[in-house]
Amino acid sequence: MFRDVVRGKDRFVIIPESGEVASWAFSVRENDASVEDAAEMLPRFRSRDLAKAAVSAWAHAVITSGKVAFFSHSYDNIASEALAES
Repeated sequence: MFRDVVRGKDRFVIIPESGEVASWAFSVRENDASVEDAAEMLPRFRSRDLAKAAVSAWAHAVITSGKVAFFSHSYDNIASEALAES
């Protein structure tokens, strides 16, 4: 599915077999107890579960730090809704 998950300073980047950056997840809001995620995906890589991999890596890092990880989305963003439900 993908070649590598790269952890940057404040984000996780998914690199598929092509070697290009395909998806990334990062923190957008944080307090002492919780962190909110945002995710981006290049259109040509959609429907490959790469955003799910990026968000999962991000969530794992947040949870292991002792904080609650959460993902929210606009009610009309169907792709983000599907990602949240996965």
